[in-house]
Formats: sequence, structure tokens, C-alpha cells
Amino acid sequence: MQIGTELAQQSVSILNQSSSSIAFYLGENGQEMTRYLINGGIFWYSPNYTEDPIIVVYSPSGRVHYKLSKGSSYKIFWDKRARRWDVREFDQR
Repeated sequence: MQIGTELAQQSVSILNQSSSSIAFYLGENGQEMTRYLINGGIFWYSPNYTEDPIIVVYSPSGRVHYKLSKGSSYKIFWDKRARRWDVREFDQR
């Protein structure tokens, strides 16, 4: 296995699918979360984690939080129907 592949299996990648910068929190537990900011249209790679990380994204209408899977890719997008930012897994291949 190549080193890059090993590293990718310990992190998550996130695409900001909007044209706006989006702030979110990411960490291995709900108490030690780090705030990150991704500019619009940017693909971002997280630090490595020993456990599956949790993501929290705030919107004026509330927040969403999910447990992510290491080695997976996600997108943050505006859900028009729910009127909030949301997160979904996707295959980046």
C-alpha cells in the first residue's frame, strides 16, 4: 500500500459545493472540536484521525451533525428545502 493511500484512510475529504465560504467544526468527540473554514468550490483534506470524526455545520435555521467515516469524501451543500447547510457522502472518483 502506498503512503498517500494510508494517509487518506485516516482522514476525510470535504468539498464545499457552494460559492460561499463555509465554517464547520470537526473532531473525534463532541467536546474537542476544531473550527475550519473552506472557501467556495474548494476540496479540503482533514488532519488524520484515530477514530471516525464528527462534523458540525451551523446555519441560521439550526445545525447538522454527523459521524463521518475515515477514508471517505463528503460535500457540504445548501439544502434549499430544509434551508440549511447539509453534509452528504459522495464518491469522488
